[in-house]
Amino acid sequence: MNTRIDIKGLARFETGEDGASISLIAEDVSGRSIRLTFPTDVLSSLIMTLPQMVTAAVQRRRNDPSARLVYPLAESRTELSTDLSTRILMLKTPDGFTVSFAVSDDQFRELARSGAQSAEIRSRLAN
Repeated sequence: MNTRIDIKGLARFETGEDGASISLIAEDVSGRSIRLTFPTDVLSSLIMTLPQMVTAAVQRRRNDPSARLVYPLAESRTELSTDLSTRILMLKTPDGFTVSFAVSDDQFRELARSGAQSAEIRSRLAN
């Protein structure tokens, strides 16, 4: 049997003293404070699932399987990792959401090629 809790909003998060857990503090629709505590690895796994969950909801709401959840990009940065063979691509939204990806040399070249192709297409369409 499941216990359903309808959340009105998120209040804050707290990390465990040792970093092994993260608590989400929320308010339910009746005004009660709710604390959900996750092991860090479980919440990390959830982070990877959330975009897919929200995209599915957006597609269903719009009745459009091509609809996507899209965020504006405020900043991007590429760094070389300590292994000197992997780049770290950091993307940041205007509201401060930041995500980083490990990118191989081949993937980085493909990103550059894709960006160049997009710019070329935009240029042709503008003329």
